[in-house]
Amino acid sequence: MLAQPMMLAEMTPSWKAMGKGDFDTGLGNVRGSAQTLFCALRWNSEWAGRRQWVLNFGQWNGGAEHWLWGGGDSIQFGRWGGPQIGNAPMSGASVLATVYEGSTYKLYLDGKLVASNGNFNLDIQSPVMHVGKQPPGWGESDFNGPIFETQLFMQPLNAGQVESQSLALMAKYADTPDWSGLGKGDHNTGLVIRGRRHTVCMALRWSAQWDERRTWVLNFGQWNGGAEHWLWGGQDSIQFGRWGGPQIGNAPMYGTNVICAVYEGNTYKLYLDGNLAASNNNFNLDIQDPWMHVGKQPPGWGESDFNGPIFETQLFLDPLNADKVASVSLALKNKYWNTPGYGPWGYPEP
Repeated sequence: MLAQPMMLAEMTPSWKAMGKGDFDTGLGNVRGSAQTLFCALRWNSEWAGRRQWVLNFGQWNGGAEHWLWGGGDSIQFGRWGGPQIGNAPMSGASVLATVYEGSTYKLYLDGKLVASNGNFNLDIQSPVMHVGKQPPGWGESDFNGPIFETQLFMQPLNAGQVESQSLALMAKYADTPDWSGLGKGDHNTGLVIRGRRHTVCMALRWSAQWDERRTWVLNFGQWNGGAEHWLWGGQDSIQFGRWGGPQIGNAPMYGTNVICAVYEGNTYKLYLDGNLAASNNNFNLDIQDPWMHVGKQPPGWGESDFNGPIFETQLFLDPLNADKVASVSLALKNKYWNTPGYGPWGYPEP
């Protein structure tokens, strides 16, 4: 979740792709042509001891362009087996851009020039671009932060154009969560976040009826220790926190439209419809499993699924502050306010 930049017009690229994957750009004649690449992402990835692949263009032939991360500010942005940029302050970046001018290679972070190499050349002989993924069988690591969009311009943009396009992309994805899922179900987030600080927000209608059994609203990582769970014991009795560990035990749940739980590293906060309802200041999580069970108990548990509607669950890999929680909560509430079947504040329509 990022601060909202000023909205600017977005230029149309020669090619673009959404998310991570192995993409055929359809451009077979790039070779040493001048170009500009943009990638809208969240550089909140955690280093796991192996080089991570952010982007590679043309790996199956010589002269490929690659963006690799070696942890901290250590990077390899440049030509495979050739000249590279080796260091830049990557943490927290939202938009990466590289400009190849024919002999000079420049790296921009969020529209600002941070590094360059003036003795440079590319020879991209393959049209395939690997985004957020290593080429098959490489034995290293995919980039484990979110990537939203990649754009290629077949011309070297100037500094003003790079800044303008970067700000447009930052605005476009400012409120995009790192993962989201619709409805109830067993969702594979693809993220093993361990003790990482984060925020989970859920749009629902707390109009459920208590059936005398503990009810599962959410569980993240149940098949290993340190899981995060949201359980309901009837009325205002809840268990929101760590499985077998510290929890929040009471909050006025009925009528809630949006729940947000913020884990700040040692403090766990519960917000209902954007307002702080409870917190626990002696807290820790260790989420070792990527599965998020939404509105459902894990298979074979013998308790109850949540029997009110759940519309959407969002995960942010940052601890949102109170203002951002309020903004996300209001956006989710407005998004689902007129959903048929239930009236405002979760009470069934007559």
